[in-house]
Parts: sequence; structure tokens; C-alpha cells
Amino acid sequence: MAERGARLTLSGVEKQYGKVVALHPTDLEIEPGEFFSLIGPSGSGKTTLLGTVAGFTPPTRGRISVDGTDVVAVPPYKRNIGMVFQNYALFPHMNVFENVAFPLRLRKLPADVVRERVESMLQSVRLPHVGNRMPSQLSGGQQQRIALARAAVYGPRMLLMDEPLGALDKNLREEMQLEIKAFHGQVDATVLYVTHDQDEAATMSDRLAIMNNGRIVQHGTPRELYEHPRNAFVACFLGRANLFRPIDGVESTAGGYRLSVKDDVILNAVSARTGAFTEREAVICVRPEAIRLESPDFKGDGNGTNVLRGTVIDAVYTAGTLRYQVDAGTGSPVSVWLPSVRQSEMLAAGEPVTLAWPANATLLIPEE
Repeated sequence: MAERGARLTLSGVEKQYGKVVALHPTDLEIEPGEFFSLIGPSGSGKTTLLGTVAGFTPPTRGRISVDGTDVVAVPPYKRNIGMVFQNYALFPHMNVFENVAFPLRLRKLPADVVRERVESMLQSVRLPHVGNRMPSQLSGGQQQRIALARAAVYGPRMLLMDEPLGALDKNLREEMQLEIKAFHGQVDATVLYVTHDQDEAATMSDRLAIMNNGRIVQHGTPRELYEHPRNAFVACFLGRANLFRPIDGVESTAGGYRLSVKDDVILNAVSARTGAFTEREAVICVRPEAIRLESPDFKGDGNGTNVLRGTVIDAVYTAGTLRYQVDAGTGSPVSVWLPSVRQSEMLAAGEPVTLAWPANATLLIPEE
């Protein structure tokens, strides 16, 4: 039985524009049928990497293999790769049926096969009734679903998607994330997806890679990257992170580390890596949802719980979550996210509180 989708392997792929390195030598393997996302800030190299796979951006050096075959010298139209763009790229003078049929007509398939495949694909994107409409008569979400149908109608073993939801509003983006994930489950294709939206990538991806300055900083499942970030950049880019910097040395203990973040405040932490840390490179990472708020006189529970006293400086209710900013005297306000129980009381700015969280939610990571 054939594998579901193509295996993509990048070996030492690099792209330079003169003296500017847009993509440093990169190794990556994406499994057949996987939904793999590239995320990172603008200029991080994710679109350049996608372009080398598509064939639009010839690499300066390196090997790109699809199912074991090097495709670097193969033109884009012969790579059997479907492409979905942010601006949909539908032909405005063709109706929906003809747009989806276009790749099949290029391959000179019989008319009855074309009709059968187009109708089946329109069913897959839940738009069987719009075949006679023009693209301008469709909503943004509908146009994107037609773009998906056109990219997949001829059965490519790989689909590349470059910011496909970037032109949609927030609610429609969230709806389309689920649509694309469901669509992926119906087609026999590996997906390489580019986005700058970390929530979008985490929702949809089997695995993802975070890029910065033309390099892959870390890759893995969304949970692996969120719970075990390799450095401060990853911790802050995927989700929200509170970072504390030790003011003294890093003291190793049997169960992890003890670090001072202000006078008379010692925090217990576990390490995100093996090996010693220096005071200069160590950063403490705590996620906002790991922290709870206790009364000002809370002393701890004797189980290694970290305790930090502070004052509420801001409180916001958003989508079922109470989000606090607390001044704890550690340099930057501490973010605390609590699930909102119906009619729960919200603390006001100026109220004293104690922040508490377990040692195993306190991660010691390198700055870089």
C-alpha cells in the first residue's frame, strides 16, 4: 500500500542573495502525510524555504528530495506539488468549475474524468452548489476553499500553503483552520504550511518548525515546543512566557536549580537541557496559565512551590479568561491567565497578591 503523501527531505539547503544569507544550511525531514508548519517573524526565512521546495526559489546549494528523488533541477510544473496562496490566485474570468478543472485540462484528461473529479472535489470542500459562480461572487472563505480544491484536484502528493488565511478576518480564520485540517484528512498529501500565526500553526500541525534569522531554531510537536522550548526566543514566540533573569549565580540541587530573582526571593526550577548553565545565559521561563493567585499572606505549601509577592497593575476579561498584569519587582510585569468561573470576582488594580506556581512549571532555559 502506497504511503499517504510524499516524504520531503532537505539536506544542507541554503539560499544566498549576493552576500545576504536568506536561508542558512538547513536539514529537515517531513514524513509522508504529515501536516508540517513553518512559523517565524517576518524575514525569518520561512517563505524562502517554501520557495525552494516549490521550485520558485532555486537554492544556492543543497539537496531537496521528494520520495528520494532530488528535485532541485526539476521545474516547478513538473514537481507534482499543489500550491495555495494567500490571495487565492483564482482566474477571475473563469467560473468555479473551470478554475478547479484547470489543472486537469492542462493534463489533457478526458471530459468525463474532469467532471467527476471536479464535482468530487467541490463536495470535499462543501461547495458543490457554486460550480457556475464566478470567483467575485464568493466570500473570502469560499474562495480559499476553491483554491484548496484546485490545488488538490489532480492528486499531488504534496501541498504547499503560503499564508493561505492571511486575508481573512479572525473568526473566519479560525473556521478555516478546521476546514483545512479536515480537508487534509481527506486527501493523500503531505502539507507544508507557512504562517506567522503561532496559534494557527499549533491548532493545525502535527509538527512545526520555528525559524529566525534564516535558521530553524527548533522543531517538534506543538506541545513539545510549548512545554520544552530550547531558548527564550522559542518560549516567547510560541505562546506567552514570563521570563525572569537571575541576579546571582545558578545553584544546582538534586531536583534541579535554585535561583535568586530579587532580594530574599529564591525560585526552584527544572532544566530544559542537560549540562551546566552560567549566570549570564540562564533565563527562567514560566507560562502565564501555570501561575495562580493567592492571598497576600500566603507563605507556600511546603512542596517546593514558588512564591512571589506583587501588586495587580492591570486586569482584563477576555474570552472566558481573566488576564492579570502584576508588578512583582522583577523588572517586567508578570502575566497571569486564569480561567474565568461564571460571575467570578475580578481583582482590581492596586490590590496586593501572591503569585504561586510549582517548581516543575519553572523552566530554566538559555537566552539563546
